[in-house]
Amino acid sequence: HNVPIGSGAVVENSHVWDHVTIEANAKVTQSILAKNVIIRQGAVVSRGCLIGQGCVIGENVILPEYTRITLQEDEGDPFGDDGGAGDWADSEDVAGGRAT
Repeated sequence: HNVPIGSGAVVENSHVWDHVTIEANAKVTQSILAKNVIIRQGAVVSRGCLIGQGCVIGENVILPEYTRITLQEDEGDPFGDDGGAGDWADSEDVAGGRAT
């Protein structure tokens, strides 16, 4: 609902919540974008990224795989799964031992 996608933008195998904006020539691959996220022109959201509610990814920014971004403090749960930060995997299970 209400998800404008700009000219030349690509969204592949991703979960996009309501009120997300993806501007021209941006690319989102195998990621989750929560409510009210804005992906600016030319930005790249790589595989496995989790972008929390209300976050803005700047123009031409390239996020590495498995990046997690939130506006919430550590005690909050921006993705609504009641799991704390890092509870979803052991550090060795994520990106070759790199948990973000």
